[in-house]
Amino acid sequence: MQRLCLCLFALCFAWATPACAAEPLQLKTASTHPIQYYLSLPDGWSAAKKWPVLIVIESANRDFLEATNAFAAARKQRPFIIVTPLVLTNGGSGYRSVPTYHYSDQVWDSVQSSEAFKFDMDGITAIMQDVVKEYGGEDKYFIAGLEAAGHTIWGVLFNHPEAVRAATLVCPNYAGRWVDEAHISSAPERAALPIRSLIWDLFKLATRVAAKRIFLCRCADGSLEPLREPVSVRPGRGARAGSVGPREPAEPAL
Repeated sequence: MQRLCLCLFALCFAWATPACAAEPLQLKTASTHPIQYYLSLPDGWSAAKKWPVLIVIESANRDFLEATNAFAAARKQRPFIIVTPLVLTNGGSGYRSVPTYHYSDQVWDSVQSSEAFKFDMDGITAIMQDVVKEYGGEDKYFIAGLEAAGHTIWGVLFNHPEAVRAATLVCPNYAGRWVDEAHISSAPERAALPIRSLIWDLFKLATRVAAKRIFLCRCADGSLEPLREPVSVRPGRGARAGSVGPREPAEPAL
């Protein structure tokens, strides 16, 4: 139910297209990077037009195939190319033992010698280059995920807002991973990037806030502060968070 709600929220900005046979789900590897990803093309896909791309970041369950199927089912006749990269930063550090990954020892060794977020960010960039070239994907992508997917998505949003068209996060985790205030992007796109953080279970939220396990970001004037309540935020434009007021008047929820 949680995943279904996320799928519907993430696709709420879509439009309908004529029905046609969908392409089968594919597990692929980026042409210039070892990252793997599931690709689902929409009904009626053809190379003759441009298509919006939705990057799905799976939760700490790391069931990438199931996540892709869930979003593909929620998509119905909407024209999104769905991409679910097998990222590493969506949860704890014991990812090498997770059976849903299919990386070689050589890839794991290269990750260990560099950084997991670099692997993910460079990998998503490489995937998008392939999707744009081979499948007519639009240059900027939508990105969505729930819970531990927030670790990855916040990193993408704060480091590379210029690559993203919009983001939807459901009950996202935030622990400051891969978000270095000294290196937060200064790209002008961050001031207008639509980000929506959604909560579906108030009891779960309350228990997590009480345990100080959820920390989202308020980004105003280029600064970064932890919050103990969920926010709807445009980077650089203030945020809303219950009793914690923004430094600037909050934008309406997107």
